[in-house]
Amino acid sequence: MHVPTHVAGLMAFANGAVVQIAMSFDVAGHRHVPLEIYGTEGTLIVPDPNHFGGDVELLKKGGAFETQQLISPYGDGNYRSIGVADLAYAIRSNRPHRASGDLALHVLEVMEAFHTASESGRTVSIATQVERPMPLSRSLLEGRLAK
Repeated sequence: MHVPTHVAGLMAFANGAVVQIAMSFDVAGHRHVPLEIYGTEGTLIVPDPNHFGGDVELLKKGGAFETQQLISPYGDGNYRSIGVADLAYAIRSNRPHRASGDLALHVLEVMEAFHTASESGRTVSIATQVERPMPLSRSLLEGRLAK
């Protein structure tokens, strides 16, 4: 099976945001950070999500990049197992968990839509919808599973 190694497209979100995205393995090498988000009013640089930590920088239009203080928990260390802990708590407390089949299906549908749109030359609507999960409980910082 052959899959594209360079993909570009636009995503229009339910909240009105429009995102242009480009992903490519067709480069000899690069030195840019993994995630840069450009907007009409500024640029946001976030650390590599595979490394669990790093600075978040914001450049407001006409200004300079400034490191942002992290106000949410779990952005300052290697919390590789936090998803499993949250999943266990969700099962124990009978609440929906973040790693749901609905979310996986939605992500898969969006990824497949890029390919379908490229092949067909048309816009592809997304049929699935998922609720944004609530933020992780701060209690997991102390090693407890609590609401």
